[in-house]
Amino acid sequence: MIGIIVATHGRYGEEIIKSAEFILGNIPWIEACSLQREQKADQFISLMNQMVKEMEELNGVIIFSDLYGGTPSNLSMLENKHSKVRTISGLNMAMLITCVMERQTMELDELANVVVKEGKEGIKLTSDLLKEERA
Repeated sequence: MIGIIVATHGRYGEEIIKSAEFILGNIPWIEACSLQREQKADQFISLMNQMVKEMEELNGVIIFSDLYGGTPSNLSMLENKHSKVRTISGLNMAMLITCVMERQTMELDELANVVVKEGKEGIKLTSDLLKEERA
């Protein structure tokens, strides 16, 4: 089993987890690490460190962040000091669902690569797809 931490600005992480659970049901070994406006960076780092430590018995941890270059992404990259942590930015629902569904069948690096691929493939300009169907 691979643990999941969702590190985001505000409550986005909590809400995307709720949305994933709406689709998949209860999801074990997943945590939201939400950066609040009044929160200091060291508080956020401490919370993330605690979450990673709680998941150290697992086969690894994937930390998702919402925006590359944003504070949650930058601070989550500090967790790469652990050999069993991978960080991925640009979280979308396709990535999270893929990660949850495949994390018991894949090794950490394979899962991280599949998740990024699925995230990219899940982005479509759907109005163009409709135009193609009408043609």
